[in-house]
Amino acid sequence: MAFTGAAVVELIAGDLVRITGLSLASSTSGTIGLFGDATADENLPDNFNPTPYADVSLSDAIQVKVIQDGTNSPLATMVLTIAKTEAPFQIEIDNLIGTNTGDLEIYVRYH
Repeated sequence: MAFTGAAVVELIAGDLVRITGLSLASSTSGTIGLFGDATADENLPDNFNPTPYADVSLSDAIQVKVIQDGTNSPLATMVLTIAKTEAPFQIEIDNLIGTNTGDLEIYVRYH
């Protein structure tokens, strides 16, 4: 598990989750999965229930935004990539720099 800290996961609205309290170690990855995903580092809440529709996959229907507060390292040095996979659905956040990130504020929205 590359995330450090204790996750605070809040369902802000039926389609929006905010995760705080985490940072990423140097040159590592952390994963976020749907509720009950034992292979993910962190899970989204049970009442966040995105489902694929028509020809749109979850990877296309879920938007992820990451903000760093700059406490532990300057915002300008943060280089993250965000990848999403389908089976099971997971969000992977990769820290591409040689230092730990500051505190992260992660937003996951289903649209």
